[in-house]
Amino acid sequence: MGQVKRSGRAPAENPSTSSRALFDELCALLRQHAAGFVVTSEMEGSQATGNKPGLFLYTREPVSIKGRAPRRECAAGVILQKHFVGFYLTPMYLAPATFAVTLPGLKKAKKGKSCFNLKRLDAAERRELEELLRRGVAWFRRETDER
Repeated sequence: MGQVKRSGRAPAENPSTSSRALFDELCALLRQHAAGFVVTSEMEGSQATGNKPGLFLYTREPVSIKGRAPRRECAAGVILQKHFVGFYLTPMYLAPATFAVTLPGLKKAKKGKSCFNLKRLDAAERRELEELLRRGVAWFRRETDER
């Protein structure tokens, strides 16, 4: 039998383990900003099949934002997908000029206007995401009068 060559690299992380740790970290971050919101594990009105772990911050009462019909709005959320963690920040969709992403890693992870597909975060990306969330929740509270 031949010998197995080692590449010198660290063994690959189990994606489910690293994704779950990131998911748990982002859930804890959302909970820090949950005052005045309803915290739920299910996305209202979702037509997705299956039951994926998630955490969402919803307004307590229906609100009208930017002339839309009043409804309960999701300010932010996180969902554990098979190969990544989805992080959603609604204010980025509603006021894109207010929430610029500066770091290349986060820009690459950003899908659409308000969603990030994350596999890992370095310290700088974590700080920028935390700042976006802090500012986004503050913006959302101002616009919806959710306290």
